[in-house]
Amino acid sequence: MTDKPEKDDDAMKLADLARGLPHTDLDAASAERIAAIARRDVGLGRPKRAILEAVLVAILVLATLGWLALKICEML
Repeated sequence: MTDKPEKDDDAMKLADLARGLPHTDLDAASAERIAAIARRDVGLGRPKRAILEAVLVAILVLATLGWLALKICEML
């Protein structure tokens, strides 16, 4: 099976949305540079920095919960 009808439907939706947007005043070179950067970044997922940040926050939360559990046990 192919995804061709779905891609065509998405392209039509995108074209409909684009009609309502104002036209940009960019020269062709700037527009191509922006498009190239956007294409390069599409589909790469989250940056490694964001994943590392989530892991560090999770470790901090677990350490805090562990400390809290120890303090509650000391009180009992």
